[in-house]
Amino acid sequence: MEKHNCFAKRKEKKVYREVIICAVVIITIVTINWFLQDYTKNSMSFIIGELEDLKEDIMQEDIERVENKMKQIKDDWHEKFKILAIFIEHDELEKVETDLAALEGFIEVEDYKTGINELNKSIFVLEHIADKYDFSLVNVF
Repeated sequence: MEKHNCFAKRKEKKVYREVIICAVVIITIVTINWFLQDYTKNSMSFIIGELEDLKEDIMQEDIERVENKMKQIKDDWHEKFKILAIFIEHDELEKVETDLAALEGFIEVEDYKTGINELNKSIFVLEHIADKYDFSLVNVF
């Protein structure tokens, strides 16, 4: 009878330990996801804000400011890209990269109307990325 009681206590401790380990793993995953989501959301908002500023400069046809702003956006994007590429699908990031390259090309040839279309596509993809990696019930299920 003593042996049976001893095994029951051991099994109880083992189950308790497994529950704690599972809880720690889940809490760690949720915490890391929260930080990554926050970085993603802030990065996308920052680049979208810069693109909106660029759109205003294009509308005002301030060529020098547009070219400087485009260079700044590309530099900022490459900085964000380095970190985002660690945890976001490369296909998504490459869409933004392609749209920004097209936008830069249209700005160089001063085709601002088509450039604004590419700018809007870039904003759409950035918003899509932010929404896709948002921790919500829609994305979980």
